[in-house]
Amino acid sequence: CNNDGWNAVTGAYFKQRIEIVDKLLAKGAVFSAKYSEAAMLSAYQSGHINIAKKLLADGVNPDVENEDKETMLIIA
Repeated sequence: CNNDGWNAVTGAYFKQRIEIVDKLLAKGAVFSAKYSEAAMLSAYQSGHINIAKKLLADGVNPDVENEDKETMLIIA
């Protein structure tokens, strides 16, 4: 983890590598809440539904807004 909270789990989420996310979380790694909303938007906008579902299951806010202040529901 760097000083900004970026760690291997964060990187795996952004690269849409759910199998790596699962392995890291199973080993006790912690996902930085600082990047949770950005990861959610990235997964949604990239069409990686499994990552979005995993983030939702982990408690990430589904009402995050993009830079245009649109939620995922509005975009859909």
